[in-house]
Amino acid sequence: MYTLDRSFDLKRNRIWNWISAHAQIEFGFENTRFMRWTRRNYARLKTPLGSLAFALWIALVCGFFIHERCLMVAFWIGVIITVGWVLPRFIANNVLIQLIFEQEYVVEGEDLCFQIRIQNKDYAPLIGLVVDTKLPTDNNLDRFSGAMDHSCLKMSLPPYWPWSKVPQSWSAHWIASRRGQFPQDQPKVGCSFPFQVREYQSPITMYTKIKVHPRTYIIPEWPDFAYGTDDFGLTLAYSKGNAGDTISLRDFRRGDDPRRVHWPQTARLGHLVVREQQASIKPRLTIHLEDPSQYKGWTLEWAVRLAASFLEGAQKQGWQCDLKLGHEDGENARYFHHRTAQFYLDLLAIYGFDHSFDTINSDACSDEVPRDQLQIRIVSADSETRWPVATQEFLLLGRSNHEFYSSQPAWLHFEEESDLKQWLKISEVIS
Repeated sequence: MYTLDRSFDLKRNRIWNWISAHAQIEFGFENTRFMRWTRRNYARLKTPLGSLAFALWIALVCGFFIHERCLMVAFWIGVIITVGWVLPRFIANNVLIQLIFEQEYVVEGEDLCFQIRIQNKDYAPLIGLVVDTKLPTDNNLDRFSGAMDHSCLKMSLPPYWPWSKVPQSWSAHWIASRRGQFPQDQPKVGCSFPFQVREYQSPITMYTKIKVHPRTYIIPEWPDFAYGTDDFGLTLAYSKGNAGDTISLRDFRRGDDPRRVHWPQTARLGHLVVREQQASIKPRLTIHLEDPSQYKGWTLEWAVRLAASFLEGAQKQGWQCDLKLGHEDGENARYFHHRTAQFYLDLLAIYGFDHSFDTINSDACSDEVPRDQLQIRIVSADSETRWPVATQEFLLLGRSNHEFYSSQPAWLHFEEESDLKQWLKISEVIS
């Protein structure tokens, strides 16, 4: 099993370019009808089918006007074209292939193992099979263009001979360099055996999917948000409760704890007065992300990684975490409250891909976002949206000359990707 090499195509392109250039310079017939026709059909002529069809036309012309033996050459060229056109379809339609991942999810950058199982439908030789797994190998593709066909992992399978119908399996490895749910498109099996005249592809219907979670890091710095903690480590909020410091005084009501009576004030006023104290609650965090189209360049991936890092780090400390995706006024705004880290990572894995919101169950979303103790907005400097400041902390990614951000300085501002990596203390190079 190996990855297809395109060096042959590159060499063939160089040869065609050399012939075209020297034919125009040395022979001076670049404006002739033949060269104009060649330039229009250059893409077709450089394919095996185009070359064979052109050779068949030449052989037929020579057979009719020069010598009849050239018709024999034309006959065999026609046989080659016919076999090369029919046989790949026959082979690809007589195979059963399963693509099975051994894990349910991985983190981007990890090595993933999967299996390809093959079985013969009929007693036919399965030679020259290529499995297009639709697993991306390029990390710099545009997520909104959906262009993945030119960077998918293709695996060539060993020959499967016709006298056996026992299923066989092969293991393969793939480095999950991009987050997401894969395969995004249906994988296919192709064949161009024996002459590469035609590459016929048939869809693979039996396959599993895997989610690649965004990479997370230890957050080295958190914004100041707590109002202190009690003896049990819980945060003391500015709401009424039975713990912490006194925040107000009021008259005694039936059912109040006598231990909360404020005796000095009671003696001065002549009637019972009780203390109202702070409430002990669990720390709560809300992460806000913009609409994915607002992030430019490197900011989208790092916004997702930072969101996953904040959520994972907060939940490990026992916080209650919420996640908000999209602008408040946007049609695709989604709110998620008090979910597990696994749920948030699954959600962030597909955030930013085409139709990612369509895969989210509307029952899992909420209509209102509560006022949490700590709210962090991860904003792109190139965003066209201007967020209200309120009491939220801004984490700004990218260079910005907007007056909005200069008048309302961000809690953290990373102009370059290298600055963010240095803050996270990342020594290795992240692609």
